[in-house]
Amino acid sequence: MSTLPRPVRCLVALVTIKLTLLFGAAVRADITIDDFEVPAELVLDYPYLSNIGPDYQFDIGDLSARRSMFLDGIDTAMDSSVTQPSHLSLDNYSFTQTASSNASFHVDYRFGEHADLTIDGNDGFLVDVDSVTGTKEPTFIRIIVADKRTHYESYAKLPISSNPYSVEFPFDDFRGLGGAPVTPDFENIVFVTMDVIHIVPQDTFTFHAAIDRIRVGQIVPEPSICWVLLAVVMPYARCVGTSMCRGRIV
Repeated sequence: MSTLPRPVRCLVALVTIKLTLLFGAAVRADITIDDFEVPAELVLDYPYLSNIGPDYQFDIGDLSARRSMFLDGIDTAMDSSVTQPSHLSLDNYSFTQTASSNASFHVDYRFGEHADLTIDGNDGFLVDVDSVTGTKEPTFIRIIVADKRTHYESYAKLPISSNPYSVEFPFDDFRGLGGAPVTPDFENIVFVTMDVIHIVPQDTFTFHAAIDRIRVGQIVPEPSICWVLLAVVMPYARCVGTSMCRGRIV
């Protein structure tokens, strides 16, 4: 028979149950849109201004998407798992921008059926960036999604940095194209696009970005495990302490 006092045994049992529930709920899997394991490459040399990838890539990411790539500009290149394994590499090299040309990179994903991106409490897109270098950061990075009704978009910055970081696109920030006050049905998404675009006419610059992954996950963080444990344990600890002080241990 256990030599632990009854309140202590109850405390251990309750904490065990709480921890089981906590860690069971905390095991959440992000949805990987693309981890750039499947190779593809586009190069756009002068005098060409645009290039649509000649082939589709299939079974991309967790949703088995069909991927296509598109380049716009002069002296630009984009590849998946060629320059750097398991990364999307974007390059402008000695690019001279004019009033009639921009440098832009587009990656499209189409799903065979609609995809529910809200499972496990997911609330946004995250673009995991390994590094961004060069003389000018892009004007913006954008995510476009489409449900069964129309298209929606959200914008963010892609800062120059040699350190990894993630760009966040909360679901709540998406609006119709052009800012229309409509929101997507993230339980029925059929199409996702990521754009990285430079719009600064008549300028010369270089640019390189290495993107590790596009995913859907939780942007709003879970409560710290330490605070959760304190919240779980302290009420019972107080009860045990009170019982011991009153001589009620049996």
